[in-house]
Amino acid sequence: MYSRLNIEYYPNKRCQPFTISRYIPYMLTSTILMKEDSMSIEPIKEDTAKVEASQSCTNMQIETYFQPRQKDTLFWCLYLLHYGTKAYHDIGHNYGVKEMEEKHKISQYVKEHMSKIKTTNYKVTNILLQEIMSELVTIQPTTSINVMLAMIVYYNINIIIVEETGKCMLTFWSDKDRIPSIDRVTDNEDASTYVLYKDAYGKYKAQLEPISPSTILQMQEQLVTLDSYQRALKPMAHYTVPNLIEIAKKLSCYDETKKYKKAELYNEIARLCVWK
Repeated sequence: MYSRLNIEYYPNKRCQPFTISRYIPYMLTSTILMKEDSMSIEPIKEDTAKVEASQSCTNMQIETYFQPRQKDTLFWCLYLLHYGTKAYHDIGHNYGVKEMEEKHKISQYVKEHMSKIKTTNYKVTNILLQEIMSELVTIQPTTSINVMLAMIVYYNINIIIVEETGKCMLTFWSDKDRIPSIDRVTDNEDASTYVLYKDAYGKYKAQLEPISPSTILQMQEQLVTLDSYQRALKPMAHYTVPNLIEIAKKLSCYDETKKYKKAELYNEIARLCVWK
């Protein structure tokens, strides 16, 4: 058994009598409360720059692009741009069924409005129309550009596709007679224009908000607009040397210190402007 603790066994310890007056400076007394009540408390003002920076960061977190999780990214980008994000997420797990239903509706539209499909900025022959309808009614791993032409007419939207380097683009107008321009007044019948970005693996993501005619013009000034998805450039005779120099500068392949022959410059541009 341990003996009761006794101070004599701890000669270095000293017992001091408890005196409450020693702790008054550390206590919340009525005198201190009255003093604080008489003081004016100013609200804490946040630094304006910090608030604006915080709001900016919040805005940057807002999703502005859509990357489908399905394999057929082109189809689902177009579907969402037309119907909206809510309709896309409401599908649940029945994406395969919904895709077939949607493609069936588009195939019926193509069948009944063949002349309408020919209004795009690409030549659509009767043979190509048959190929489009055939693809729409069969199971395909991915949607082709040909079918995309039918979809943009059906959805009444324009599409600009920017390829993986970010230096070239393709334009797809649902109606070649109503191409968006800052020089013409738009109306409710005009199609909205959206931008798709294609990566090196052939996957697409969509910019959710449509772009204005002035933005389209800015893109045309900064990027190389390819002739078509079937051929990147027109024949060399179509271009002048200044035309080719301008294109080469956009591609960052022009050397100011070098004297180029026209064919040499054209071939270098063609090498960089391959649509995959």
